[in-house]
Amino acid sequence: MAEKQNNNDASRKKRPIKFTFNISWIYILLMFGIGWMFFNQGGANPQKEEWAEVKEQWLAGDIKEITFIRNEYEGHVTIKPDRLAKFEESFGGNLPKKSPHFIFLVSGSFNAEEMFSELNSELPEGEKVKVVIENHESFWGMLEWLVFAVLLVVVCALLLIRHVFVLNVFLHLWSC
Repeated sequence: MAEKQNNNDASRKKRPIKFTFNISWIYILLMFGIGWMFFNQGGANPQKEEWAEVKEQWLAGDIKEITFIRNEYEGHVTIKPDRLAKFEESFGGNLPKKSPHFIFLVSGSFNAEEMFSELNSELPEGEKVKVVIENHESFWGMLEWLVFAVLLVVVCALLLIRHVFVLNVFLHLWSC
């Protein structure tokens, strides 16, 4: 009898463990991700300023970095962390957690290299502002989002169709 019990224990140990995956977890993760994107904004949005105000901030030594996008005639201003409290009123009391803090727009006749180098030359050596000048290609960014959105819709549709197909097969078998 002890021998029979040992055989039963051995056969129990040899059974493979079957893993089943519930497709609802994908929907739950997708909803969680979308909710996180909506509710995790990260503080105030960048405020729009005139070039004259940015120039004053530059000369006061408040600016850490400026990223100027040449083809959009737009500048993104990052304020030094120790001076950010000075601009709390501009953001309605809710300071932004990430840069850019301010955005300024200029005309097509604005010569960024000349203007920025002139302002940097007026500052002491340790207080110079880092300037990044670049061009943005917005077409590829839009295309990436479009591909992602279409792919997301296709995956969700396939998952829904799969569930409807299984339900129809079950109903058909049940009615027979």
